[in-house]
Amino acid sequence: MRVAGAAEGLANVTVLRPGGSSAVTDAHGWFVFSAVPEDPRAAVRVDHPGYAEAVKPVAVEAGAVHDVEVVVARFTATVQIDAQTGGTIDDGAGGVAVIPPDALVTADGRLARGMVTVSIAPLDPSASAQMDAFPGDFTAARSDGSATDLETFVPMQVS
Repeated sequence: MRVAGAAEGLANVTVLRPGGSSAVTDAHGWFVFSAVPEDPRAAVRVDHPGYAEAVKPVAVEAGAVHDVEVVVARFTATVQIDAQTGGTIDDGAGGVAVIPPDALVTADGRLARGMVTVSIAPLDPSASAQMDAFPGDFTAARSDGSATDLETFVPMQVS
């Protein structure tokens, strides 16, 4: 399994899987998990400084070896904004996110206050190599539990 930013492997990246185990990539971006329980909808997660979080679904079969490449997108712009007044983040290359006033909340659901750091990692939907960094497989579950496909025109992670 490998973690890549564009075409090159990334070294010293921590890769997590459900259940709490982790692996660190080698100099070429390779990592290995052993004794992973069977799961038709497992996922690996990568969270590395300077890159958007990446999630890659994997259907794990008992006794099988899986080859997985997790592509991560680099943040293209980072700014400080006041959470109460909102602001705009623009990477100068077409990636723009507008944060309305009082739109951000803390992990426990309270309105964020003060200065916050906002980063964007837009993906070009016409570039298949960039779309490999989309976090997931374009599927979701509705509130009634039924499956549906996601449709996006300008995929971007805003952190």
